[in-house]
Amino acid sequence: MFNRIYNLVFIIIFALHILGIISIPNEIRYLMIAFYLILLIYSLLNKKTNTKLNGDDDIFVMTTNPNKPSPSDPNMEKFMNDLNQSIEKKKLDKIKVKNE
Repeated sequence: MFNRIYNLVFIIIFALHILGIISIPNEIRYLMIAFYLILLIYSLLNKKTNTKLNGDDDIFVMTTNPNKPSPSDPNMEKFMNDLNQSIEKKKLDKIKVKNE
């Protein structure tokens, strides 16, 4: 949360400085940039992930793909059959309506 607030304040202050509305001395500007970079590196190092590469490894990799049911799952097969039947039924209904 602190990181987001600092980023917002950092962008606003630097935008005002670039537009010439406020003047920031070089020492303060360099200190703000250094603190921003330190905070950025710290947040990247502490980013939480959820999947280990190996059992004994400390490196984690984030997975964003949801678990999909396999095609051999009986519930999935029933769902797909029902879906196909309803699609075929709708097609036949459309053809009947067109023919009438």
